[in-house]
Amino acid sequence: MVEFDWLIHYKCNFRCPYCFFSNCWNEVEKKNIDISYIKWIQAYKKIHNKYGDIKIIITGGEPTLFKNFKNLIIELNKFADVSFDTNLSINCKDLEDLVSSVDNSKLFIGASFHPGFTKIDEFMKKMLILKKYNINSRVHFVTYPVNLSIMSKVKRICLEQDFRFVPIPFRGQYKNKIYPVSFTQEEKNLIYDITNDIKDVDKKWSNVQVEQVDSKNKLCRAGQMYARVDCEGTVYPCANDFKETGGRNILGNILDKNFDMRKEPMVCSHDKCPCEFRWIVK
Repeated sequence: MVEFDWLIHYKCNFRCPYCFFSNCWNEVEKKNIDISYIKWIQAYKKIHNKYGDIKIIITGGEPTLFKNFKNLIIELNKFADVSFDTNLSINCKDLEDLVSSVDNSKLFIGASFHPGFTKIDEFMKKMLILKKYNINSRVHFVTYPVNLSIMSKVKRICLEQDFRFVPIPFRGQYKNKIYPVSFTQEEKNLIYDITNDIKDVDKKWSNVQVEQVDSKNKLCRAGQMYARVDCEGTVYPCANDFKETGGRNILGNILDKNFDMRKEPMVCSHDKCPCEFRWIVK
C-alpha cells in the first residue's frame, strides 16, 4: 500500500502555541490555493489505478474547514483508506452526517484535544458520535510542557469511555529550548508512564518520537511507498524535505497526469527522522 500524507490547506480556527505554524499563520495562509475537491479525487483515483491500494492521511491546518470536505471524504473513501487529523471543532450534526455516510472499515480519525481551545465535555460528546458509528479513532494530546500537568486526567477520561489515547511529542520551541531534545528525564518519564497501559502500537509510535531515530545514510522507502503532498499538489519524500529544506527534494506534482513515485529506496541525507522512521529499510 502506498501512503500519502496530505496537507490539505493552511487554515485553522485554533491558534495553538505548539503548532508548527505558530507565529506565522498570516504568512502560511497566503500559500492556500483553491483547488476543487473533484480535481483531488481524480488525482488520487489515478494513483490508485496505477499503484493499487493507497492510504491518504489528511492534515492541515484543520481539514474539516476545507470546502466540500464531507463530499471529498465520501468519494475518497470509495477507493482508498482515509485518515484525517482534526481538532473536532466541527459541529455535532455535520460530524454525524459525515461519519454516517462512509465505509467505517476504511476511515480513521485522529482527534486532537487542545485544552486551551475546547472543553473536555464538549470534545467527548463528539468522540461518542464516532463511537456510535464504530469509527476507528484515537485521541491525541500534544506534550507541550504547559499541558503536561493535566495529561493524566485527560487520559483517564478517555480510557473510561474506551477511547484510545496517545501523547504526541511536542516538536518546536518553548522558553528558548528546542523540543523534543530538551525534554528533561522527568518529563520523559511522565510521557513514558502515560504510555504504559495504552495499545502497543500507540506506545511505540509516541515513545520513538520522543527520542527520534538516526536516519542519515540509511536506505529509506519515503518517496517510493510514502510521500507528503502540499495544498498545491507538490509531492515531497518526507517531513524533512517538506518542512526544513524548502522543498529541495521534490518528486513532482500529484495533479500532473504523468506523476510517478520513486522506483526504489533512496539513501537518507538527514540526521534524524522525526516521524517517518518506519519507512527506513530494516
